[in-house]
Amino acid sequence: MAAASRSTGRQRGRIETLPSGSLRVKVYAGIDPITGKRNDLTETIAPGPTAKRE
Repeated sequence: MAAASRSTGRQRGRIETLPSGSLRVKVYAGIDPITGKRNDLTETIAPGPTAKRE
């Protein structure tokens, strides 16, 4: 039996292609309990043949 998908159809992040060819990945990481502000994690992936997979 295959594992059920846990996707709720809600987008939790995005991948942007920068002019340099690099990829910027932004993912929602919840609300900071102290400040009450939104937490987003951001990482930039260097361009190359394996960038999409990373």
